[in-house]
Amino acid sequence: MQFPVLRRLSSGGVANDVKTVDVNGDGKLDLLILVQSLNVALGDGMGGFSPLLAYGSLGFATLIATGDFNGDGFPDAVTADFPGITIFLNNGSGGYSVAEFINSGAEPSGLAVADFNRDGKMDVSVADFQASSISFFAGDGSGGFAEPVTFATGIQPSQLAVGDFDGDGLLDLGVAEYGAMDIRIFKGSGDGHFTAGAINPLGGNTQTVVAADFNHDGVLDLAANVFNIAVNHLEVLLGNGDGSFRDFQSISVAVFSGLVTADFNGDGNVDLAFREDGAKGLGVTLGDGTGAFDAPVFTPVPHGEIGSISLGAGDLNGDGTIDVASGSFQSSRVTVFFNGPAVSIQASDRAASEDGRKGKFIVTRDGCDAQALTVFYTVSGTATNGVDYRALKGRVKIPAGKDSTTIIVSPIDDSIPEGTETVVLTLSAETTYGISGVANATVSILDND
Repeated sequence: MQFPVLRRLSSGGVANDVKTVDVNGDGKLDLLILVQSLNVALGDGMGGFSPLLAYGSLGFATLIATGDFNGDGFPDAVTADFPGITIFLNNGSGGYSVAEFINSGAEPSGLAVADFNRDGKMDVSVADFQASSISFFAGDGSGGFAEPVTFATGIQPSQLAVGDFDGDGLLDLGVAEYGAMDIRIFKGSGDGHFTAGAINPLGGNTQTVVAADFNHDGVLDLAANVFNIAVNHLEVLLGNGDGSFRDFQSISVAVFSGLVTADFNGDGNVDLAFREDGAKGLGVTLGDGTGAFDAPVFTPVPHGEIGSISLGAGDLNGDGTIDVASGSFQSSRVTVFFNGPAVSIQASDRAASEDGRKGKFIVTRDGCDAQALTVFYTVSGTATNGVDYRALKGRVKIPAGKDSTTIIVSPIDDSIPEGTETVVLTLSAETTYGISGVANATVSILDND
């Protein structure tokens, strides 16, 4: 599936990460954009965003994770900011203040936020690429963190996935180990300590891993990127429920970043989205609920930019479908990919007349039809709307469960010789749908005088 509507936003600098979160508690998703500061773009719930608000001054910042660190009900943020992490506390009205910089090691490369020690307070785990280790920071519930517990990993750990992979009720870590060329599971003890578990060799470098239940068996599965080999690919591993995994599917994809999971097509199955380097842009591969995924379909990005390390996913325009936001390593832009149907228009009855013959336009959508869709259009042509034909409103609704609707042109009979006149409808772009194929169509009105 493609995402037919793109919106390009200023990011305030080269954006390494983008997250979707309701920053100010108004029920509408906002964007957290990581550049050399933590930038906030407040969403209006309809696909629009406020000008950027910038907080803090960061060095080389690569990743964002969010969680309520001080128990006030608002999402705080932690950023990987060489050579450590920076804690940002939410002020409750859409802004952040820098609470603390914590030196976590030489090269923080992965972040995970969860209550790992089961005390009801959010903790942070940080992978260190250069030191080949992970540090666990226990949260104190007021925005502060204890001294770290550090343990060794395989060579060059990168991003982290969190979940109960062995079914013991305790949170574990799935670690993408770039240098070791594997996914390694570290089993949580429930007190902030982790022990090395199953290793899943990948045969190539990896830096991105996500966890979700791909096959509806109640057991978490994994997906990771594999590259710097003859056939770069997306690897899907199905969980066995005991902390081990089995290779299930390899999907050929060039070098990519920003892997994220969501049900993009509304069928109840988990899908995957990622940013492929170069012109292809956003790739989406749809899951079938058995653990298998379709071949990726791509939505191109202007100028073929390299995407950000991570992606944000969520319903950014209130239409009930999951959208994707991505930064860029090469421009000061964030691209929002709106997930919606593509619509087109045609004139099925191209001639109307004042003696009672009506013209007809058909507006068709290609994509999810689970909800009603309002399509907007402009009216032009040589005939006058509301004078030569019954007034058209400039919008039409395609009902839920239907893929098309009609717009009727009903001429108004008069005694004025006018000759043949035209009615032209042109579809208007919106964030809830895209326009594909023909965007306008014409009906002629024949004069009977």
